[in-house]
Amino acid sequence: MDSFHPSFDLLSHAFEEEENVLSQQTSSAELIRTPSESSEDTDQADHKWLPMPFWAKLLRQHLPQSREPDHSKPITIISGCTGAAAEIGVFEALRLPFLVMSASDPNEKCLSFVTENYPKHTPTHWFRDLDAQRLRKACLRHSSACTCDPCPIGKGMADFALTGSPCHPFSRLRSNRSGTVEQHHEYETTMSSLLDWVETFEPKAWVMEQVQGFDMKYDKDASDTPMRRFLQRIAERQFSIGGGYWLLKFELDMASWIAITRPRNGKWRVHWSLLTGLQ
Repeated sequence: MDSFHPSFDLLSHAFEEEENVLSQQTSSAELIRTPSESSEDTDQADHKWLPMPFWAKLLRQHLPQSREPDHSKPITIISGCTGAAAEIGVFEALRLPFLVMSASDPNEKCLSFVTENYPKHTPTHWFRDLDAQRLRKACLRHSSACTCDPCPIGKGMADFALTGSPCHPFSRLRSNRSGTVEQHHEYETTMSSLLDWVETFEPKAWVMEQVQGFDMKYDKDASDTPMRRFLQRIAERQFSIGGGYWLLKFELDMASWIAITRPRNGKWRVHWSLLTGLQ
């Protein structure tokens, strides 16, 4: 497996440069406009609203120290259970060159949203679900085609992947969660289809988003959690290119971000797992 894309080095630099302007630029949502509406030669000052303070130094510790990045080579991305494709907004805001080779989501309204909001970076192929993407079926953007290639550069070559498989089976806010997680009709999307997807593509770096309930016991008498079982299943898979994945787990409290941007009542919690490929 090749090393990480050199442009990821710039990510930590960008975070540090913007650390001192966050409080000045997040007082109004009007300051945040869709980057795709501005020209490529817009002055860098227009992007000073980026919220990127505290984990820049941590990123630098984990990123390889490579030569000056070559901006002519875009970061290659595959996306699964894409939804509104937040990753596109992030890469646009960071002004890093990138190409979303393919995405997947069964909700066609998500495709419409992404097409309208990110016309310059709409995924080349948009598949109905993870399995259709993995099996190279005709995508929603090219429905008359016999097949569509979600990752034409080959297995193990995509620089980055982001997946947001359904949270409903695991959410602690579901009133009848206890004892019913495995019976939920979307349970195997994460526990089987997503693992097939990752084993097929083996991206170099993989971010998986899930809710806090993913790491909560199946019920009060259980000894394991969906996340632990998920990791056990990963260990059983055959990763022929990179050999497997290291795991970094982050728990993010949305209340922190809400306090930064604008006050609201209530408290949301989001659980993130970052999986990065072995080198």
